[in-house]
Amino acid sequence: MSKSDHSSGDFYLSINDGNIVAYPLYSRFHELDAYWASNSWNLTFIPQQL
Repeated sequence: MSKSDHSSGDFYLSINDGNIVAYPLYSRFHELDAYWASNSWNLTFIPQQL
């Protein structure tokens, strides 16, 4: 893994407020260091009637 290409390597998964975030293993775990996020913190379950 290079410093600029994180497409493979070790990642730390964090779940906070329903949002799943992947950080490179050797990072500060700051929001700017996030490699990927599910952006699911605002999703709510809305029942649907059929």
